[in-house]
Amino acid sequence: MAVGFLRRVSGAEATYQARVFTDLSAGFSSGSLLTPVRSADQTGVPPGYERVEVEAPKVGQRGFIQIRANVPQ
Repeated sequence: MAVGFLRRVSGAEATYQARVFTDLSAGFSSGSLLTPVRSADQTGVPPGYERVEVEAPKVGQRGFIQIRANVPQ
């Protein structure tokens, strides 16, 4: 299972965390961290962004990926 998303290139504007779960009731901090990888295809990506992907390992019969963006105030 994989998910792709656009993220801001400047880490000062937003930071992102991606986690994988087998049970959504456990909460975000209990999931395993996933490392986003820059996609080879950057076609159509707006300036200031990049397309990245995270891939969850195949474990069990179900899995969930959650991506959290933290934007400084």
